[in-house]
Amino acid sequence: AKVQNMNTMLSDMEKRVTVIVDSFIKPQSDHQINISSTLQNEVVRQADDLRSQCKVLIHRQSTTYVLNYADLEILLQRFSGLFSKAIYEIYNLLKKDNFVRYKKTKEFSDFIKRLKPINNSNSRAT
Repeated sequence: AKVQNMNTMLSDMEKRVTVIVDSFIKPQSDHQINISSTLQNEVVRQADDLRSQCKVLIHRQSTTYVLNYADLEILLQRFSGLFSKAIYEIYNLLKKDNFVRYKKTKEFSDFIKRLKPINNSNSRAT
């Protein structure tokens, strides 16, 4: 049962990495974030490595039924740090007045107008 739970967790981790990278990191993704191409390539490469390691560990555990907590701990550490450079880069961009300029745009104004009905309906529900 423990091996199955670990495999489920590894599979979930692999899926989450895929969704995040495909949605926000890869070039031309639907919600691509503004990070340097160097960092973008680094995150994609690290994500590919992490997904491969998850698959290897799942296969190994499925065939040997042996839990290897050291491998799992390393993968969890890599997963938790995978996006930290991207987060830092985005934070620094926002810190430099880009957000202030964005708040003055029509897109931001439209976004806030669309958000207000959502907030009003949530406040009535509570």
